Amino acid sequence: MRKPRLRIVFEHGKPCLFLDRVFRVKVVNKGRSVAANCVAKFSFTEANREDWREGEVPHWSRNFPEILRDVSKIYSPLSIAKGDYELLDVFYLSKPGYPFVQNEQVKNAVLHLYSYPSYQGSSRYSKVNSVTKLARYRIKKGVLYRGKVTVYCDNADPATLMFFFKFENDKLHVGLSEDELIELHQCP
Repeated sequence: MRKPRLRIVFEHGKPCLFLDRVFRVKVVNKGRSVAANCVAKFSFTEANREDWREGEVPHWSRNFPEILRDVSKIYSPLSIAKGDYELLDVFYLSKPGYPFVQNEQVKNAVLHLYSYPSYQGSSRYSKVNSVTKLARYRIKKGVLYRGKVTVYCDNADPATLMFFFKFENDKLHVGLSEDELIELHQCP
């Protein structure tokens, strides 16, 4: 049987920010057929803990809220053609340019996630059942976090990208390991 095979990578081979504020990943279909009805989940936790904050559902970049006329379609599943890819907006930083307030007193940073307000449906993925809201999470300065993006499709095995991130020196640093953290800059 010809099956889709998904792989999740950083958009430009390394972590960066789209429009100085959107952290994206690229979901590539390296399989031999279309990956149907794909949705994603983003989870994170402090690196030394196992209690994951579960269930935030990022939206596909082509469903960007500011350009989509029908807000109810922000989280619509997408199909990914064989040999093609889709971009996924994992989270937004709190302020364009510098993602966080420039102030020596700042102890936390804020990640913004457009998310489902509640969940309903199968355990594989959730369906929208009310209006979209913006979730905000405070990230402690100097604390290392693990992030996880998982993509689910009707006809493919789930794909997961694990990464680390840390708010340090008023910037967000991201990498595939805690030793590879790089400061996020504007994507090329």
